[in-house]
Parts: sequence; structure tokens; C-alpha cells
Amino acid sequence: KVEGIPAIDTMLQHLDSVISAENVFRQLFRKNPVLFSLHESGKNKLAILGIVKIPGFIKESTVKNAFSGPYGNQKVAEKVRNYNGHKIFYIPGFQNHTEIYYSFAQGLLVMSTSRIVLESSLRQLSASSSILDQEGFIPVMETAGANTTGNLYLRPDKLPDWLRSW
Repeated sequence: KVEGIPAIDTMLQHLDSVISAENVFRQLFRKNPVLFSLHESGKNKLAILGIVKIPGFIKESTVKNAFSGPYGNQKVAEKVRNYNGHKIFYIPGFQNHTEIYYSFAQGLLVMSTSRIVLESSLRQLSASSSILDQEGFIPVMETAGANTTGNLYLRPDKLPDWLRSW
């Protein structure tokens, strides 16, 4: 059984309440494409990765300060870790919510429920190659709907394992 699937629903509900409660997040996500993806993280666990471009009128420090706001009057103990020249901020789980790791890179806010997934994303952002440069991904990218709320891409080689888990 994949342990991460019930947690994904909880995490998305929590994220929705955070976005609704904080003006900075509403500005950040309004009319600004957000990429969410699921990644294997450990045995039978899934982690969420979210990436959004930070508009020029929002400062990184404003976003950082907003992360402590959703938890009411009680400030969250935030820890900082350096990784390959990036600061990774860690907010421990609070009131039964999943911990969040986030960082800033190349004008993007990168966040995840897994430190390992976040670090992997930061490494890929620093790399000179991109999946967009891979010839096999171009036809997949062209299937994206222009008038849709979102697109879902599944790796066919992983699909049997995910279905077997249910």
C-alpha cells in the first residue's frame, strides 16, 4: 500500500487553506502557473514537489515570512540548512500537518514534503540540461491542453507498480 496517497489529500487541503489565508500566497499563485508533481520518496511513500515562479513585485523575504503566518499566533520553529549554495528552509509538521521544505532558486519557489526530493530538484535546476531538451519529451509536452486547469503526466514504466499498490 502506498502510504503517501492519503497524505497527498491532506497536504493539498492544507496548502489550499494556507493559500487562502495568506495574501502573499494568493498573489503568488494567482494567474501564475504552478507545477505540482509526485515523487517516490523511500519505500512505498510519495512526496509532493511544488514549483512556482516568483513575480518581480514579491520579494523572497516576503514569501519566507508568509510561511510562518498560516500557523496562527504560534510561530513555527524554522530551521535552515545549506545545500549546494542554496538555503533550504524546514518547517516541522504542526497540528498534524506534513513538514515542508522550501528553497529559492533562479527566481522560483521550490517546495516539497521531502528534503531529498527538494535537494534533487535544486541539483537539476543547477544542471545545464533539462527534460525540455530531451527529444522524447517534446511530443509529451505538446499534448498539454492550452485551455485546461492542469495537465497530468504519468510515467508508463511506473504505472503498474502504482496500480498494484492499490
